[in-house]
Amino acid sequence: SHGYDALASILSAAELDVVCNLGSTGGSMWIGLNDLATEGSWVWEDGSVVSYVNWTPASVVPPNGEPNGGSHENCLEFIGRNSSNALFWNDANCTMDRLWACSRR
Repeated sequence: SHGYDALASILSAAELDVVCNLGSTGGSMWIGLNDLATEGSWVWEDGSVVSYVNWTPASVVPPNGEPNGGSHENCLEFIGRNSSNALFWNDANCTMDRLWACSRR
């Protein structure tokens, strides 16, 4: 209803930084990457090519990092900055209550 096309696609580290700065209240934020159609095949909601990802690494979420939720976690949230100033991505259940970022292309 506000003229936006889809949840935001993040195509670079610079775009991730911009979107992160939108979330002034902190907490997790939905962006438009999902594997709803085929488990493990992540696609942007708006059809953009997946050329950049920033999954949480195994050093933070052992043993293999993110994504790790299987068929129960098909949507992507970014979980903001941690103590090392990184912006990490997490697969999560799509029905969880989160802030969200949309885009207009």
